[in-house]
Amino acid sequence: MIYASTACVSTRADLWETLEAYRAAGISAVELGAARLDARDRLAERLRDTSLDFAVHNYFPPPAEEFVLNLASPDRGIQSRSVALAREAIELCARIGAPFYSVHAGFVVDPDGWDGRMFTFPAPAPGSVEAATERYAEAYGGLVEAGQAAGVAVLVENNVCTPPVRGKLLLQTAEEFAELCGRVPETSILVDTGHLNVSAHTLGFDPAGFVTALAPAIGAWHLHANDGSADTHDPAAPGWWAIEMLGTAPVVVEARFETVEELADYVAWLAVVAG
Repeated sequence: MIYASTACVSTRADLWETLEAYRAAGISAVELGAARLDARDRLAERLRDTSLDFAVHNYFPPPAEEFVLNLASPDRGIQSRSVALAREAIELCARIGAPFYSVHAGFVVDPDGWDGRMFTFPAPAPGSVEAATERYAEAYGGLVEAGQAAGVAVLVENNVCTPPVRGKLLLQTAEEFAELCGRVPETSILVDTGHLNVSAHTLGFDPAGFVTALAPAIGAWHLHANDGSADTHDPAAPGWWAIEMLGTAPVVVEARFETVEELADYVAWLAVVAG
Protein backbone atom coordinates (compact mmCIF):
# COMPACT_ATOMS: atom_id res chain seq x y z
CA MET A 1 0.00 0.00 0.00
CA ILE A 2 1.28 3.47 -0.90
CA TYR A 3 -0.19 6.43 0.99
CA ALA A 4 0.19 10.13 0.24
CA SER A 5 0.56 12.40 3.26
CA THR A 6 -1.73 15.39 3.58
CA ALA A 7 1.50 17.37 4.11
CA CYS A 8 2.74 16.69 0.57
CA VAL A 9 1.18 19.75 -1.05
CA SER A 10 0.25 22.25 1.67
CA THR A 11 0.26 21.78 5.43
CA ARG A 12 -2.13 24.75 5.81
CA ALA A 13 -4.74 23.58 3.31
CA ASP A 14 -8.23 22.66 4.45
CA LEU A 15 -8.37 18.92 5.09
CA TRP A 16 -11.56 18.32 3.15
CA GLU A 17 -10.35 20.26 0.13
CA THR A 18 -7.10 18.29 0.21
CA LEU A 19 -8.88 14.96 0.38
CA GLU A 20 -11.19 15.86 -2.49
CA ALA A 21 -8.24 17.00 -4.60
CA TYR A 22 -6.36 13.77 -3.84
CA ARG A 23 -9.39 11.64 -4.68
CA ALA A 24 -9.97 13.53 -7.95
CA ALA A 25 -6.32 12.97 -8.93
CA GLY A 26 -6.65 9.22 -8.41
CA ILE A 27 -4.93 8.97 -5.02
CA SER A 28 -6.84 6.39 -2.99
CA ALA A 29 -4.74 6.04 0.19
CA VAL A 30 -3.95 9.02 2.43
CA GLU A 31 -2.00 9.58 5.63
CA LEU A 32 -3.83 12.09 7.80
CA GLY A 33 -1.14 14.40 9.14
CA ALA A 34 -0.53 18.12 8.87
CA ALA A 35 -3.65 19.88 7.58
CA ARG A 36 -6.12 22.52 8.66
CA LEU A 37 -9.21 21.10 10.30
CA ASP A 38 -11.61 23.87 11.28
CA ALA A 39 -14.45 21.63 12.49
CA ARG A 40 -14.30 18.13 13.93
CA ASP A 41 -18.03 17.38 13.92
CA ARG A 42 -18.70 13.87 12.62
CA LEU A 43 -15.00 13.51 11.78
CA ALA A 44 -14.92 9.73 11.55
CA GLU A 45 -18.17 9.58 9.60
CA ARG A 46 -17.02 12.23 7.12
CA LEU A 47 -13.71 10.45 6.63
CA ARG A 48 -15.47 7.14 5.98
CA ASP A 49 -17.74 8.87 3.47
CA THR A 50 -14.71 9.75 1.31
CA SER A 51 -14.18 6.03 0.53
CA LEU A 52 -10.42 6.60 0.86
CA ASP A 53 -8.02 4.35 2.78
CA PHE A 54 -6.31 6.09 5.69
CA ALA A 55 -3.43 5.94 8.10
CA VAL A 56 -3.06 8.52 10.90
CA HIS A 57 0.13 10.34 11.85
CA ASN A 58 1.22 12.03 15.08
CA TYR A 59 -0.64 15.33 15.62
CA PHE A 60 -3.97 14.32 14.08
CA PRO A 61 -6.69 15.16 14.77
CA PRO A 62 -5.18 18.53 15.75
CA PRO A 63 -6.32 19.76 19.17
CA ALA A 64 -8.27 22.96 19.65
CA GLU A 65 -5.38 24.40 21.71
CA GLU A 66 -2.01 23.89 20.06
CA PHE A 67 0.94 22.36 21.91
CA VAL A 68 4.07 20.38 21.02
CA LEU A 69 3.42 16.66 21.34
CA ASN A 70 6.19 15.01 23.36
CA LEU A 71 5.63 11.60 24.91
CA ALA A 72 8.92 11.99 26.80
CA SER A 73 8.17 15.43 28.19
CA PRO A 74 9.43 16.14 31.73
CA ASP A 75 6.32 18.31 32.11
CA ARG A 76 3.56 16.00 33.33
CA GLY A 77 0.89 18.21 31.82
CA ILE A 78 2.45 18.12 28.36
CA GLN A 79 3.10 14.40 28.55
CA SER A 80 -0.48 13.76 29.66
CA ARG A 81 -1.85 15.85 26.78
CA SER A 82 0.46 14.02 24.37
CA VAL A 83 -0.74 10.62 25.50
CA ALA A 84 -4.38 11.74 25.35
CA LEU A 85 -3.98 13.03 21.78
CA ALA A 86 -2.33 9.77 20.71
CA ARG A 87 -5.09 7.71 22.30
CA GLU A 88 -7.69 9.80 20.49
CA ALA A 89 -5.85 9.14 17.24
CA ILE A 90 -5.83 5.40 17.92
CA GLU A 91 -9.58 5.50 18.55
CA LEU A 92 -10.06 7.39 15.29
CA CYS A 93 -8.02 4.76 13.45
CA ALA A 94 -10.30 2.04 14.79
CA ARG A 95 -13.41 3.95 13.71
CA ILE A 96 -12.23 4.59 10.15
CA GLY A 97 -10.46 1.29 9.56
CA ALA A 98 -6.94 2.74 9.49
CA PRO A 99 -4.42 -0.06 10.17
CA PHE A 100 -1.81 2.05 11.93
CA TYR A 101 -1.08 5.24 13.84
CA SER A 102 2.46 6.62 13.89
CA VAL A 103 3.83 8.93 16.55
CA HIS A 104 7.01 10.99 16.75
CA ALA A 105 9.94 9.89 18.86
CA GLY A 106 10.37 11.95 21.99
CA PHE A 107 12.44 14.98 22.89
CA VAL A 108 14.70 14.91 25.93
CA VAL A 109 13.49 18.40 26.84
CA ASP A 110 10.55 20.35 25.51
CA PRO A 111 11.35 22.83 22.73
CA ASP A 112 11.65 26.51 23.57
CA GLY A 113 11.30 27.92 20.05
CA TRP A 114 11.13 27.44 16.30
CA ASP A 115 13.83 28.63 13.89
CA GLY A 116 11.67 28.50 10.78
CA ARG A 117 12.57 24.91 9.92
CA MET A 118 12.79 22.98 13.17
CA PHE A 119 12.36 23.25 16.93
CA THR A 120 15.06 24.71 19.15
CA PHE A 121 15.78 23.29 22.60
CA PRO A 122 17.44 24.33 25.84
CA ALA A 123 20.44 22.36 27.04
CA PRO A 124 19.39 19.20 28.93
CA ALA A 125 20.53 18.71 32.50
CA PRO A 126 22.76 15.71 33.37
CA GLY A 127 20.76 12.49 33.46
CA SER A 128 17.97 13.91 31.31
CA VAL A 129 18.43 11.46 28.45
CA GLU A 130 18.04 8.43 30.69
CA ALA A 131 14.96 9.89 32.40
CA ALA A 132 13.38 10.82 29.07
CA THR A 133 14.07 7.33 27.73
CA GLU A 134 12.19 5.84 30.68
CA ARG A 135 9.25 8.22 30.25
CA TYR A 136 9.00 7.54 26.54
CA ALA A 137 9.11 3.77 26.89
CA GLU A 138 6.37 3.83 29.54
CA ALA A 139 4.12 6.12 27.50
CA TYR A 140 4.69 4.29 24.23
CA GLY A 141 4.13 0.90 25.88
CA GLY A 142 0.74 2.10 27.10
CA LEU A 143 -0.18 3.26 23.60
CA VAL A 144 0.83 -0.09 22.14
CA GLU A 145 -1.53 -1.80 24.59
CA ALA A 146 -4.32 0.61 23.64
CA GLY A 147 -3.64 -0.08 19.98
CA GLN A 148 -3.72 -3.83 20.47
CA ALA A 149 -7.11 -3.54 22.17
CA ALA A 150 -8.39 -1.46 19.24
CA GLY A 151 -6.81 -3.54 16.48
CA VAL A 152 -4.45 -0.69 15.49
CA ALA A 153 -0.66 -0.90 15.17
CA VAL A 154 1.21 1.96 16.89
CA LEU A 155 4.45 2.89 15.18
CA VAL A 156 7.35 5.11 16.32
CA GLU A 157 8.98 7.47 13.82
CA ASN A 158 12.74 8.07 14.10
CA ASN A 159 13.85 11.59 14.96
CA VAL A 160 15.86 13.87 12.67
CA CYS A 161 19.15 14.97 14.23
CA THR A 162 21.03 18.00 12.95
CA PRO A 163 24.15 19.30 14.76
CA PRO A 164 22.29 21.92 16.87
CA VAL A 165 20.01 19.30 18.46
CA ARG A 166 22.54 16.58 19.25
CA GLY A 167 21.86 15.19 22.71
CA LYS A 168 18.36 16.67 22.85
CA LEU A 169 16.36 13.98 21.02
CA LEU A 170 15.53 10.31 21.46
CA LEU A 171 15.44 7.45 18.96
CA GLN A 172 17.81 8.44 16.19
CA THR A 173 20.07 5.37 16.01
CA ALA A 174 19.59 1.62 15.66
CA GLU A 175 20.99 1.15 19.16
CA GLU A 176 18.36 3.41 20.69
CA PHE A 177 15.59 1.56 18.88
CA ALA A 178 17.03 -1.79 19.96
CA GLU A 179 16.82 -0.57 23.55
CA LEU A 180 13.18 0.46 23.07
CA CYS A 181 12.41 -2.94 21.52
CA GLY A 182 13.90 -4.53 24.63
CA ARG A 183 11.60 -2.47 26.85
CA VAL A 184 8.54 -2.75 24.59
CA PRO A 185 8.85 -5.99 22.56
CA GLU A 186 5.89 -5.04 20.35
CA THR A 187 7.69 -1.92 19.09
CA SER A 188 7.03 -1.16 15.43
CA ILE A 189 9.03 1.48 13.58
CA LEU A 190 7.99 4.03 10.99
CA VAL A 191 11.31 4.59 9.23
CA ASP A 192 11.44 8.15 7.98
CA THR A 193 14.08 8.02 5.25
CA GLY A 194 14.64 11.78 5.22
CA HIS A 195 15.11 11.89 8.99
CA LEU A 196 17.39 8.87 8.80
CA ASN A 197 19.56 10.38 6.08
CA VAL A 198 20.15 13.57 8.10
CA SER A 199 20.73 11.74 11.39
CA ALA A 200 23.19 9.36 9.74
CA HIS A 201 25.07 12.34 8.29
CA THR A 202 25.16 14.14 11.66
CA LEU A 203 25.98 11.18 13.87
CA GLY A 204 28.23 9.29 11.46
CA PHE A 205 26.47 6.00 10.81
CA ASP A 206 25.28 4.08 7.74
CA PRO A 207 21.54 4.59 7.06
CA ALA A 208 21.30 1.28 5.19
CA GLY A 209 22.84 -0.44 8.21
CA PHE A 210 20.12 1.09 10.41
CA VAL A 211 17.45 -0.43 8.17
CA THR A 212 19.15 -3.83 8.06
CA ALA A 213 19.59 -3.97 11.83
CA LEU A 214 15.96 -3.11 12.54
CA ALA A 215 14.28 -4.82 9.59
CA PRO A 216 12.08 -7.18 11.67
CA ALA A 217 10.56 -4.22 13.54
CA ILE A 218 9.87 -1.98 10.51
CA GLY A 219 6.12 -1.47 10.14
CA ALA A 220 5.98 1.34 7.55
CA TRP A 221 8.01 4.03 5.80
CA HIS A 222 7.95 7.77 5.32
CA LEU A 223 9.66 8.24 1.97
CA HIS A 224 11.44 11.49 1.10
CA ALA A 225 15.03 12.52 0.41
CA ASN A 226 17.68 15.16 1.11
CA ASP A 227 21.44 15.72 0.85
CA GLY A 228 22.03 14.84 4.51
CA SER A 229 22.37 18.39 5.78
CA ALA A 230 18.70 19.28 6.33
CA ASP A 231 15.24 17.71 6.25
CA THR A 232 14.12 19.22 2.94
CA HIS A 233 11.42 16.67 1.96
CA ASP A 234 12.58 16.21 -1.62
CA PRO A 235 11.07 13.40 -3.71
CA ALA A 236 13.28 10.29 -3.61
CA ALA A 237 14.65 9.86 -7.13
CA PRO A 238 15.32 6.57 -8.93
CA GLY A 239 18.41 4.88 -7.53
CA TRP A 240 18.29 6.59 -4.14
CA TRP A 241 19.42 4.10 -1.50
CA ALA A 242 16.14 3.94 0.45
CA ILE A 243 13.99 2.97 -2.54
CA GLU A 244 15.99 -0.22 -2.87
CA MET A 245 15.21 -1.17 0.76
CA LEU A 246 11.46 -0.55 1.02
CA GLY A 247 10.39 -4.19 1.04
CA THR A 248 6.72 -4.99 1.60
CA ALA A 249 5.78 -2.62 4.45
CA PRO A 250 3.37 0.24 3.64
CA VAL A 251 4.99 3.37 2.23
CA VAL A 252 3.86 6.93 2.93
CA VAL A 253 5.07 9.53 0.43
CA GLU A 254 6.01 12.58 2.51
CA ALA A 255 7.92 14.56 -0.11
CA ARG A 256 6.58 17.98 -1.09
CA PHE A 257 5.14 18.79 -4.50
CA GLU A 258 3.87 21.93 -6.19
CA THR A 259 0.62 20.32 -7.34
CA VAL A 260 -1.59 17.35 -6.48
CA GLU A 261 -1.14 16.11 -10.05
CA GLU A 262 2.64 15.91 -9.58
CA LEU A 263 2.08 14.01 -6.35
CA ALA A 264 -0.32 11.59 -8.05
CA ASP A 265 2.20 10.94 -10.83
CA TYR A 266 4.88 10.23 -8.24
CA VAL A 267 2.64 7.81 -6.33
CA ALA A 268 1.86 5.97 -9.58
CA TRP A 269 5.56 5.80 -10.45
CA LEU A 270 6.47 4.53 -6.98
CA ALA A 271 3.80 1.82 -7.19
CA VAL A 272 5.60 0.43 -10.22
CA VAL A 273 9.11 0.82 -8.78
CA ALA A 274 8.26 -0.57 -5.35
CA GLY A 275 6.30 -3.42 -6.89
